[in-house]
Amino acid sequence: MDSHKRALAEITSPYRLLQVFWIAVQYPDYEWDIVLRYIDGKMETLERMKRECISSGLFTNVFFATETNKELNGWDKIKKALSLIFTCITGRRKKVFKRDIEKVVGEFNYDLVLVEPSFALFSCEIMYFGKDIDVRILEDGAWDYTFNNFEYDRFTMLVGRIFYYLGIYNFAGFKFFKLNKYCIKYATDPDNVIERNFKEIRPLFCENEYSDKYNHLLEKVYTIKHIDCDAVLFTNGIVENNDELYKQKALEWVEQNYKGKKILIKLHPLDNFQYESNEITCSIHYKTVPGEVLLSVFKDKPLIFMFPSTLILYLNKDKVDYKVLDYSDDYISSGFRSAFDRIIEALHVSSEQIVKIE
Repeated sequence: MDSHKRALAEITSPYRLLQVFWIAVQYPDYEWDIVLRYIDGKMETLERMKRECISSGLFTNVFFATETNKELNGWDKIKKALSLIFTCITGRRKKVFKRDIEKVVGEFNYDLVLVEPSFALFSCEIMYFGKDIDVRILEDGAWDYTFNNFEYDRFTMLVGRIFYYLGIYNFAGFKFFKLNKYCIKYATDPDNVIERNFKEIRPLFCENEYSDKYNHLLEKVYTIKHIDCDAVLFTNGIVENNDELYKQKALEWVEQNYKGKKILIKLHPLDNFQYESNEITCSIHYKTVPGEVLLSVFKDKPLIFMFPSTLILYLNKDKVDYKVLDYSDDYISSGFRSAFDRIIEALHVSSEQIVKIE
């Protein structure tokens, strides 16, 4: 192995890890490290993903980055914001960002880096170095194919706008972020990615000379049992303040339509809702297994999506029985409604596959 070639990946979700696997097998002459950042606030989830990384045999080092801005109180967030702005206007970004990255990985000396989208400061700090090294941005799922931004109070959105225009940090999820221009983007459907201001957009998960190696790697990392079930429910992450009501309504629909049946619940990595029922048998598995890995095993079962997912892009829509749950506006915010409608359109989900929950 050429010790001068080093690669780093930083991720927060099983789907991003799947992308890293697909890319990393194509660079066997690189020495790979990976950073696992907080997923659902639970160390047990990070530890499980760490075991998957180790079992892959791809990575020399597995690092944890557990510090998040969510842990800061209001005053500390203001101080952090002012510090970032001061760092930018005084021209110290390279020094400060390098220092922050090295707190996690040690010496920041990589030739290739795979990063999450720009919602986290750590990702944006790495993206800044795309001027000097090969930085590539992983797919963000359905959000890459529709306009969106996260909903915050007015003050937080103002700060988000300032960071966005300065090209420091894009936690609000605004499109056409300045740092994109230094980076290569991966996407399942490159032609329909909303943002185009990347150095290049490359296809994801396409067949190539490394496909067999990639498939063998998945068999090595993930143990998938064909669990006896009548349908599979793919859940969603956090849905603002009405999370429990939204998910309870989805569960009630499943209870009504599959009463007495066995339902495999594939949890979203950010989903901590307690799915319990006296009407159906809930079997909860595979929280850190990407849904794409499960599709080949459960493709003969009805699939229920609590929220439209890029998984739908991988379905043979003429042969697979699938439904996407939609919700009364009483249960979801206007922002959620707008995002839902845009993603449904972007994924070309027909009206026959949409079920309205009143």
